[in-house]
Amino acid sequence: MENKCVFFSWVYDHIQDYDFSMLDTFLDAGVNLPMTPIVNHNDPKDVELLKKLLDYAAERGVQMILFTDFTTDGFHKMGEEKWCVEFKKFYEETLERHPAIYGFYVGDEPGTEYWLELTRRVIILMTQIHPNLKPYINFTGNMGPSFGPDKFGGIDMVEWL
Repeated sequence: MENKCVFFSWVYDHIQDYDFSMLDTFLDAGVNLPMTPIVNHNDPKDVELLKKLLDYAAERGVQMILFTDFTTDGFHKMGEEKWCVEFKKFYEETLERHPAIYGFYVGDEPGTEYWLELTRRVIILMTQIHPNLKPYINFTGNMGPSFGPDKFGGIDMVEWL
């Protein structure tokens, strides 16, 4: 992946409403790092469909960013301890470290210091628990100027990232 220009997709559909042909459409258009549809890690049907999708992605020769409930919002609701235990179990046991997993979607456009700090914490924990997985976050373009270096520990947003 490091030798490619990463071209990925945002998928806001729920996995139970997602037809695998949608993945084919993305791949045929040149996407090389697709995102999964939204998955509830506690819903057996969601998990079953996710496993099938990951198998299909592996057959197509791509890895995927998982859009599960292990986001900053999930972290906010579960708390750190439960989030860490469930994240580790989901990847290692439920998904058996599936080779088609490139990383996890962290969250979307943190707009306050609280959500920015949650984003930072989730990224740190994800990379501590599974350093092989890449965390992905959707940042808005005005975050750097909006927050400034004082919100990033005295450095600019690029250095903080």
